[in-house]
Amino acid sequence: MNKILNQDTFREVPPRHLNIFTQIQVLFGGFNVLFGSLFFWFGMVFVLIFVGQSDAIHWFSMDGEWKETEGLLLEINDGNGFVNDEPIYEYVFTYSANGQSFTGKSNGLFRGEEENTLIQIEYKAENPIRSRILGMRSEVFPGWVVFIVLIFPIMGLVFLILGLKENKKALSLLINGSFTRGKMLHYEATNTRINHQTVYAYKFEFQASNKMYTAECKTHLTDKIEDEETEKILYSKADPRLNLVYDAMGAAPKLDRYGKIEQANALALKVLIPTVLGLVVNALIFILLYL
Repeated sequence: MNKILNQDTFREVPPRHLNIFTQIQVLFGGFNVLFGSLFFWFGMVFVLIFVGQSDAIHWFSMDGEWKETEGLLLEINDGNGFVNDEPIYEYVFTYSANGQSFTGKSNGLFRGEEENTLIQIEYKAENPIRSRILGMRSEVFPGWVVFIVLIFPIMGLVFLILGLKENKKALSLLINGSFTRGKMLHYEATNTRINHQTVYAYKFEFQASNKMYTAECKTHLTDKIEDEETEKILYSKADPRLNLVYDAMGAAPKLDRYGKIEQANALALKVLIPTVLGLVVNALIFILLYL
C-alpha cells in the first residue's frame, strides 16, 4: 500500500475543478488534434486557391443550358496558373445576349487566337453573365482538381474529429471519473509510427464494482506507460467500460504531490496556435483572391 501511495496518484474526489486553461489544454492537446488541425488548415489553403477558381464552383448551379453566339476577343493576358505544366491564359471578350452587352473571361491554353477577332462563345440561358469561349473554361482550373486538393483537409478533419472526441471523453473523466489502477495484460506493436517511434497498443485490467474490466490505449510514448507496476485508470462509475489510461492522454495534466491536478495557465493557449494561424492564413487568402 505504501508503495502505491508514494507514486503520483489521484487523491482528489470527483467532481474535480478544472480552470478554463486546463480544459483547453486537454481538449485541444495531443497528437491527433495537432496533426489533424495542421493538415486541415494546410489543405484548406489549396482548396481556396484551386477549388475556388475551378469549374467545380458551378457544379450545382441552376443556370440553364449553354447557348452559342458570336463574340469579339478583346485581350489575351497571362493567366494565374498551369495545367500539366502548360500556362493558362486569360481571354477577355465581349458579346450580346437578350439585348444586352456583356464582357466575359475564359481561361485556356493558347491556340493562336488574335485580339480584335470574332470568336464563338457560349453563355448560360438563365444567367447570361456566365460565359466562356467555346472549348475553354470560365474558371482557371478544371473541376476535377477538387478530388485532389480535398484529400488533405478531409484527412486532417478525420484526425481532428477523432482527436476531439477522445479528448472530450478524457475531459469528462478528469472531472467526474473515478480513479483506480490497472495491471498490464498485453501489449503489441502496431504498423503506425509517430516521430519515428512505433505506436504500441496496450491492454490493462482493473476492478470496479466487484467486476473486472479492461482499458485499452495506443501510444508511442511507451516510457510513460511502462514506468510503473500499475497504471492510473479513470473510469465512469455508471459504466466502467467508459475509461482511459491516464498517462496515454494526449495532454494529461500533471499531478502535484498531494494528488491534485495542477491547473494550467495562459501558456496552455499555445495548443490553439495551429487553429488560429490556420484561420488567419485562410482568411487572408480568401480576401486576396475573392474580395
